[in-house]
Order: sequence, then C-alpha cells, then structure tokens
Amino acid sequence: SRSFKSGKMKVDPSNPDVFPSRPDGTDLIGDNSNSWVGVTVLQKIFVKEHNYVAQKIADENPDLSDDEIFGYSRNIISALIAKIHTVDWTCELLKTEQLRVGME
Repeated sequence: SRSFKSGKMKVDPSNPDVFPSRPDGTDLIGDNSNSWVGVTVLQKIFVKEHNYVAQKIADENPDLSDDEIFGYSRNIISALIAKIHTVDWTCELLKTEQLRVGME
C-alpha cells in the first residue's frame, strides 16, 4: 500500500521494519489470505528496498512528484525481482538430472 509521500510504501511509523497492521493483527499490505513466512519475509525485504530506492531517487531528483518517484522505484524493484527469478532462481531450479535427460 502506498504512503503517497516521497514515492514510498506504507510501513509502521513507530517501527519501519514492520508493516502497518489492521485491528485484527493482520498486515495491512501484502498477502494475508494464504501466505507463509517465506512470502512475508520477501514482501518485507522488497518493501524496504522500494523505500530505499525511492529515498535515493527523491534525494537526487527533488523536482519529481510522488507518483514519478513511486513509478521509477516500482520499475527498479520489478526489474530486480524479474532478474532474481529468471537469472538466479530459475537457472538453479533447472539444474536437475531430469531436465538433462529430457533435453538430450
């Protein structure tokens, strides 16, 4: 969820390492319906990275609007996630004997 301030995502103002939460204790942002701790950790890492990138962009480009900063940050984080998925993770996933046999 967006904060609409400096292109950043919402975090708990009293503890920026924690997502803001609803009265029932569930996180306000992220996947609450069918999640597990690994997904939650990744969400928190990428929200923190988004906010870091947004701050760097805002510092270097003070004339950009909140929407512009958010959009640039989102594109950078999306590219990072795509790189991790296609270059790092998928290549390791495909290093199997079954794939080698199937490709020969």
